Amino acid sequence: MTTERKPLLEIRSLTTVFPTRRGLVRAVSGLDLTLARGELLGLVGESGCGKSVSMLSILRLVSHPGRIVAGEVLLEGQDLLRLPIHAMRQVRGRQISMIFQDPMTTLNPAFRVGDQIAESLRIHGMLNGSGSSIWPFNRGRAEAERKRVVELLDEVGIAVPWEARKRYPHEFSGGMQQRALIAIAVSCHPKILLADEPTTALDVTIQAQIMDLLRRLNQEHGTSVILVTHNLALAATFCQNIAVMYAGRLVEKGSTDAVIEDPRHPYTRGLLECIPKIGATRQPLQPIPGNVPDLAELPPGCAFHPRCKKAQDACQEGEIPLVTLEDGRQVRCLLYV
Repeated sequence: MTTERKPLLEIRSLTTVFPTRRGLVRAVSGLDLTLARGELLGLVGESGCGKSVSMLSILRLVSHPGRIVAGEVLLEGQDLLRLPIHAMRQVRGRQISMIFQDPMTTLNPAFRVGDQIAESLRIHGMLNGSGSSIWPFNRGRAEAERKRVVELLDEVGIAVPWEARKRYPHEFSGGMQQRALIAIAVSCHPKILLADEPTTALDVTIQAQIMDLLRRLNQEHGTSVILVTHNLALAATFCQNIAVMYAGRLVEKGSTDAVIEDPRHPYTRGLLECIPKIGATRQPLQPIPGNVPDLAELPPGCAFHPRCKKAQDACQEGEIPLVTLEDGRQVRCLLYV
């Protein structure tokens, strides 16, 4: 008799709001999501669907006046939302790391890249065997720090790493800056890596190299990865499972093959119809009509119904449940209730 393994990360009914003059904006509303050990999960949706805020909520980095008002974020059974701040600082970077969207605004322009990588090692005591951020100068430790920084830069594919560590962020290209951010994120061997649009503004060649690097880190270290992207094609080539968000809610989740070959939610189907297909019969792309709704003035019922080709009158009434189908797929749509 085998027992089902508990997920590494489990998000239950997570709700994050931002008070505005126009009312309460629910950026994330009742999000339920799980991540297994070693899993590559794609979190997909148009801009403004709540993907990035979901990742910031996991690490409790939502900026004021935003706040998490409900839910649980369980890391190996421990609720991160209930941890004191000093304990949460030990989770960030050590157990869960995040690659932010824009490396140029994330890296500090006043410090060398090598010093910024070394900061994570110092804070989490990775070279002195303690978890203390107090690290008096010691020649042996300084040499160990330099060696580890060079190893990390080499691991993420930066040429001549012993020289690169002395450079400032503005001396790096966009791709090198993104690699430096990945080096910071993986420096403490985290269990989970949150990659928020890690290939934004990069050309396709560099994009492929960054994704290959993330896949290698997953395979060699067993790091679980959540890839946040609006590019469903990118998620399809990289991820084992795909979760689709719309207007702050999860609308579909399943294995990549199942979601791509047989999308159940009309929104997922619409995203796939927007992707050009090489070698297919010439046909115009079918964009999803309309725009993502204003989160301060969401329509009643299903938020997607004003743009949906299969909308019914019932779609405008009440809460739409997230249904689990026979194959394990999860869909938030009345077509399957």
